[in-house]
Amino acid sequence: MKRSGSKLLCILLLLSLLLSLTACGKPETQLEKTAGYLQAQIAEPGTGSVGGDWLIFGLARSDIKVPQKYYDTYYNNVEAAVREKNGVLSERKYTEYSRTVLALTAIGKDPASVAGFDLLKPLIAIHT
Repeated sequence: MKRSGSKLLCILLLLSLLLSLTACGKPETQLEKTAGYLQAQIAEPGTGSVGGDWLIFGLARSDIKVPQKYYDTYYNNVEAAVREKNGVLSERKYTEYSRTVLALTAIGKDPASVAGFDLLKPLIAIHT
């Protein structure tokens, strides 16, 4: 009797474990946790290497599901910065353009038309 009671208890424990796993869904990967953390910490991504272009580029290329609103916020902030700087991200550091172009193309935006400015133009000019 003791043996059948412990078998039954084991089976019940196993079933409850399996049910709890299916109720929770797929466990979150480390990449998903990191992406979620970064989005929570940087609610307003914009131009710049930290908390901006590289973050957006990494999220977009990671295949992690990111709310479109997050990318829209980034794009709106880029537009505002480009407008504020009259289309000149930097007079000396063309990596500012390169980094922004990479992030914009990663989210499907056209870097040749941001707030009325072509962010590719300065990159073309340095190679001619």
